[in-house]
Amino acid sequence: MKLFDHKKSKRNASAAFFLVLLILPVLIRLVCDNSQQNYFLNIFIMCFYWAALTSSWNLVAGYLGIFSMAHQVFFGIGAYATAMFGLYAGTSPWLGFLVGGVCAALVSVVIAVPCLRLKKAPYIIIATMVLAEIVRLVFTNLKTWTRGSSGFWQIRSYENISGIDFSGVDKIPYYYLILIIFAVIVGACVYIVKSPTGLAMEAIRESQEAAEAIGVNIARTKIKVFVVSAFMAGVVGAFYAHYMKILTPDAMFGQNLMTEFIAMSLFGGTGIISGPIFGAFFITILMESLKSLANYKLFIYAGILILVMIFLPGGVLNSKSEFTSGTNKLKKHFNKKSGKAAQTK
Repeated sequence: MKLFDHKKSKRNASAAFFLVLLILPVLIRLVCDNSQQNYFLNIFIMCFYWAALTSSWNLVAGYLGIFSMAHQVFFGIGAYATAMFGLYAGTSPWLGFLVGGVCAALVSVVIAVPCLRLKKAPYIIIATMVLAEIVRLVFTNLKTWTRGSSGFWQIRSYENISGIDFSGVDKIPYYYLILIIFAVIVGACVYIVKSPTGLAMEAIRESQEAAEAIGVNIARTKIKVFVVSAFMAGVVGAFYAHYMKILTPDAMFGQNLMTEFIAMSLFGGTGIISGPIFGAFFITILMESLKSLANYKLFIYAGILILVMIFLPGGVLNSKSEFTSGTNKLKKHFNKKSGKAAQTK
């Protein structure tokens, strides 16, 4: 059972969510000064790219059932590809979306062919982790091209379009740019999930043998979804490169980044569109709210994740039955207590 089961309610909730996001910069501008505006807009920009990344990973892990630990590689490849093409070949940052996405998709084919032959989850996890580590080491040691662990900088800003300034002084253009990317990626995920490919993905997740028996081409479906998911991550990486303007192999390819994807996705719930989005927004805003607590925020963060894993193992938005069961138990408990109190009187 999942929250928002009713289709009309889900559509209305989604429309209201995107409407709020559209007018949010206007509301922030009305109530905040200039420095606060950029601070709050930066938080939502982070929410969008985390949500876009977790949504793309959810296609592979949540719907297809392949627990890949190399998704950060595609994000990093997209970021480095657009930055390096921009510096060494002079390509426009706008073209970087295509360059980043295509390079990430090509690398995903190299990873997918050997890894997706494996059927058991532990083997896939180990294989993708190893490949991700190899990519990190390659980028760390190719100092002539990537500048190694010192970080790749001198990344250009987007050129202005029709007077819209992308220099970074005002974050509103970047807010709407990543909002468009986020909306397109979520729309593409919804389309894929509702298509025949989505049915094939769910069949493979439930039982590869049964899916094969009913005629699903398992290898083709896995590679197709893996490549599409990598392309999405590469596009987000291209945005990240021109927004942050510095890249390091540890930050872009390290397992810390992958751990963030997993935590956000599992918190919200995998196998549904809204789960990873909710997780990305909640955890990003939570961590920013706890910033003043320094290292103590990690204890709170870990505590919340552990509680969710114990009491809502399917994720917050996938746990209607747990909510219902908990509410019923509370009702019974209070009814019992009130009954005893009445007998005493």
